Order: sequence, then C-alpha cells, then structure tokens
Amino acid sequence: MPKSTPSKWDVYMSGALSDLTPQDFERVTKDIYERVEKVCQSMDLTCYCPHKSPTTPTKGIPHSKVWKTDYQRVVSSGAIVAYIGIPALGVGAEIEMARTADVPVILLCETSKQEKLSRLILGNPAIVDIVLFDRSSEFEKPLKKPLSYIFSKRNLDSVAFEKNWPYSLHKDLEELLEEEFLSPSRTFPEKPIPKEKWEELARQKKSDQKTLFEEWV
Repeated sequence: MPKSTPSKWDVYMSGALSDLTPQDFERVTKDIYERVEKVCQSMDLTCYCPHKSPTTPTKGIPHSKVWKTDYQRVVSSGAIVAYIGIPALGVGAEIEMARTADVPVILLCETSKQEKLSRLILGNPAIVDIVLFDRSSEFEKPLKKPLSYIFSKRNLDSVAFEKNWPYSLHKDLEELLEEEFLSPSRTFPEKPIPKEKWEELARQKKSDQKTLFEEWV
C-alpha cells in the first residue's frame, strides 16, 4: 500500500484549480483528479493532488509559497499526469518545470477538446503520451499503460545503477521493455515491474528473458 505521508511522490496530478466555478471545481477534482489518484493507488504508486494540499486556492497561502511547494513536488516526482481539458497557466508552468527536471509528462484530455489544445504544450519534449477519453470512467485502463512503463523503466534504471550492471545487459532489458509495451497487441503489467523482477530477469539467459517477461503479463 502507498505510504500515507511520503517524502517524495511518484505521480504529480496537474490540473486547473483557480478561476473555476464551484460546479467545475467539484467535477474536475472528483471525476478526474481523484480518479487519477485511485488509478495510482491501484498500482501501488503515490499521487500528489494539489487540491488536497495547503496550496489549494481556498487556503489563501502566499503566492511564492505556492510556487515553491508545487515546484518541489513536480521536480521530485517520477511522472506528471496533466489534465489539459481546461486551459490553465499553472498547468503549462508545471509541464515546463517537469521538462527542465527530465520528469515525463502524460497528458489527459477529453477527445472533443483535442483540436483546441495548445501546440506549444503538445510539442513539449517532456510529453511521453496523451490519453484521450469521452467519459472520465474510460481513462483508467489507458492511463495505466504509460504509468506502468515509466515506473518499470525507472525501476530498471535504478537497479542497473545500484548493481553496476554492464551497459549491454541494461540495454537488452530496456529494449525488451520497449518491445513489450510499445506493441499494441501486447498486454502489459497492471503494476510497474519491481526491481526484484528485473534482477530475476538479469540472471536469465537472453533467450529466456522474453519468455519470462511475457509470463508476468
């Protein structure tokens, strides 16, 4: 289970909060932001939601503290999920913060709104995927795939560094991960592949690694 008060959060939920009607605030926080949080929790990932934090607009804290708090949360996260269905300067700023810190960003938006999206946002190098949906209940499974990939790779990179694996071994496993995730016909793990599994794969012959990987998914 995710920790209740982690020092670093796996996922940062970015989305409009200011200048919303009470009805829109209720809709996006409950139907989208907290649904993303539940997706993360189902994957054993922690999710930071600003509307549940001291920086939410209703708290009235100094603007400089809002920037500092959100900046620290963004750059220390493993990934950003950014809802861009409602234009917001803060979301654009957080996406750019993520880019400067090499934090991958997954965009989330209604299909009906995609034609009006900012090309500047869509072209940002930090963007690794965009999940489109018609109803908020539809994005849960599609969102799991990029999250599972990002954190599986994060675990692979981490254990490869910790164990000082040869570059060739690290590269082979990275290519296996990409092959399995990028193929539309493949299923993918519902949760990120942990370090222990990567270590198990690393001990196998290269010819057996793919078979073992596919058994997990």
